[in-house]
Amino acid sequence: MKKSVLALAASAVACDSRAKASDPSSVRSDQKSKELESCSTSSQCQDNLRCFDNTCKRTARSTVGDYYAAADVFALPTQYEAWGLVIVEAMASGLAVLTSRCAGAAVAVETGRTGLLLDDPASVAEIAEKLRCLIEGNGFSPAEISASVARFEWAQVLRGYESILAQCAA
Repeated sequence: MKKSVLALAASAVACDSRAKASDPSSVRSDQKSKELESCSTSSQCQDNLRCFDNTCKRTARSTVGDYYAAADVFALPTQYEAWGLVIVEAMASGLAVLTSRCAGAAVAVETGRTGLLLDDPASVAEIAEKLRCLIEGNGFSPAEISASVARFEWAQVLRGYESILAQCAA
């Protein structure tokens, strides 16, 4: 799998297992998981609804912003991604990013300031270690992360294209 989803899932389990072994407050996390699970399986949450903080929301409209708002970090341990707009979207939402050096949008990640880069996107150990760093939030500022990708906003990109076209027309 080019997205390394299985490695990410295994890493999340490894992070969660380590956290439970060393953190007595993990009971709260278990309770929250059960709350979300009960909401998502309740009769009130039908197929077109998704659960966020124990409330159901319709998903007929775009809910990408809701997912980013509900997230603590964003991880895409891809083995290939020509660009990966989702990486820049997550950063624009203020999320610290974990992705591989293989992703085109890895150029947007400033290691240690806006996220972390993987050398081996298939390595469960590396993903778990770096995911844990992001989750612990060692100095990542959502405002700084969001500001760091302003150059990728569509208005900025359009101005760049217009400038190039103007130069070509002259």
